[in-house]
Amino acid sequence: MNKDVVIIGCGFIGNIKAQIWCALGMNVYVYDVDKEKEYTLIQTNTHVQSFSSYDKNKSPSFVDIATPNSRHGDALVWVSRHIPHPQVILIEKPICSTHKEQFLIENTLALFPATRVFVNETYYWSEALAWLVDRLEVQNEKPRVIKVNLSKNRLADVASGRFFDKELQAYGIEVPHSVAILQRLGIDVLGSTVKQNIQYINDIAGADANQGVHVELLSSNGTIAYLDSFLGDYSVQKETITPNSLIRSVVVDTLGERYTIEFDPVEGVARYTSRITIESTGEVIHIEDNHLMNHMRHIRDNTVNNMMAKLLSPQNSFDIFSFLSTLARTAQVRKLDNMENDFVMGREKDLICQLK
Repeated sequence: MNKDVVIIGCGFIGNIKAQIWCALGMNVYVYDVDKEKEYTLIQTNTHVQSFSSYDKNKSPSFVDIATPNSRHGDALVWVSRHIPHPQVILIEKPICSTHKEQFLIENTLALFPATRVFVNETYYWSEALAWLVDRLEVQNEKPRVIKVNLSKNRLADVASGRFFDKELQAYGIEVPHSVAILQRLGIDVLGSTVKQNIQYINDIAGADANQGVHVELLSSNGTIAYLDSFLGDYSVQKETITPNSLIRSVVVDTLGERYTIEFDPVEGVARYTSRITIESTGEVIHIEDNHLMNHMRHIRDNTVNNMMAKLLSPQNSFDIFSFLSTLARTAQVRKLDNMENDFVMGREKDLICQLK
């Protein structure tokens, strides 16, 4: 196995992946159908080269597909023609956003029978989640209620060109991470009953990304899970609109304890650090928790155990896509009318949600 990696896609995610692969000592080559993006990435990172300069008598060990998910199938077809024998293929999450795309990906992956294929879902590698899983096992505690909130105002990011899933919409951005968090905590998400599924959409023309979701699940073992993810400038909690803020947290209630994990970035704490709070004692624990770096290091070192291989498998990702697709298709859509801009301007005025 050589140290060569080819990144397909030179957008926001491709840029991040290039930096990390370089930091991990890999020889990084990039390819993008948009040559301006490819050129820009190469100019901003002098350790990166264009795949056009790669020795065609060699085959890179790693291919990392960092395109928007609507182009994963096309990217795999390109790989099959130009890099027929990679040892590892990585694909960004979610693996697809339509059943047509799934069909193309499944058929193209069949051309790589000897290649290990993983989907890039980094929360499986969270050290904070690993700590909590161990703690619950040692204390013989079972989660009764889990609340996952992954929210961020992404409107500026989307306006500047960052990908927004037009098919799965808000269910295709942070909700896959929420599913991964629950799976890492041992919850059978795909076998759970959906008790509530609301998609909030701001009724302003052109604000496609200004939306959020609230999902309530009941697992087969009785655990209740709440998933919240708001991607615009508002959040809805108990029918009240408030300004959206950056929240990346999971709260786990057991019979006698509450654990709260705040994922990076945590205010006042060094980057790539998660903060765990144990409510009964007030104990606060900080854990170095660079999920993406952990993920890519394990891939590089071939240290993915059987449990992780199953979670990172295309099949698990296809199953999650099916789950997300069903949520998006069956959501109770609530459009927010007559919204003022008070919360956008930073005023602390709650606005009652006018629901159609």
